[in-house]
Amino acid sequence: MAQTTYYSRLDGNWNVSSTWSTVGLGGAAASSTPTATDVVGIGGGNTVTVTANTSIATVTFDGGINATNTLQLNSGISLNVSGNITIPQAINSGNNILSVGDGSLTVGNINFTASVSGAGHRVTIGSGSLTVSGDISGIGTSSTIQFTSTGTLSIAGNLFTPSLGTITNAVGSTINYNGSDQNIQPITYRNLTLRGSGNKTILSGTTTVGGNLNVNAVITLIVPDVTFNVTGSSLIDGTIRFTSTTGTKTFTGLVTVNGTWQSTVAESFT
Repeated sequence: MAQTTYYSRLDGNWNVSSTWSTVGLGGAAASSTPTATDVVGIGGGNTVTVTANTSIATVTFDGGINATNTLQLNSGISLNVSGNITIPQAINSGNNILSVGDGSLTVGNINFTASVSGAGHRVTIGSGSLTVSGDISGIGTSSTIQFTSTGTLSIAGNLFTPSLGTITNAVGSTINYNGSDQNIQPITYRNLTLRGSGNKTILSGTTTVGGNLNVNAVITLIVPDVTFNVTGSSLIDGTIRFTSTTGTKTFTGLVTVNGTWQSTVAESFT
């Protein structure tokens, strides 16, 4: 089946043909709506709302000048993107906004990219879920993932480093590393869940879990010479392994170990 590129042309619902053009941003109305093999461009200062479960190959936002372009999911609605979502900075002012809200988004990779005189670009998550089977890449602090409620971000690949992106948490929000042999970025989490398989290694710096830590049964969490603070409860169904006496490891809440608590050095804990 041939792949068609659909461009937003006005504010509207995803499943309405007049929302789209196959000519270009703001062009003549299309006679159909995007299908699972097609690609979509969001721009022109438009807001496109996904109101029914749907699938698409890729989504690319336009780095327009002084424009705010938005793709948003209605509550309870699922969007499956088999490839990448690319979110460049808006130029001069404005924002490119991917709003998961209370919906459910699955995607291969999310790429925040730079624009000349770039402004904002962000993903927002309410009580919904964002599941990334690959990586989330960023270009600086403008690359933002913002939780506004109790939603979950699950990532199987690499998450941007603190210098290449910003995470804003909310009470009850969760970041779930669910791939194989992943690095845990040294940032502040609300709840941190480790699933998938293999080792999860905390990178150098300060990692703070303001809520709860959950280590799945088949996971080994490796804690080297870092500062690691958990304020809430810790459930260790797998293995937590401390490999250095350097750094501070603080567990304020209840720690339940159904798996293994392992120290390869004479480590102290508070």
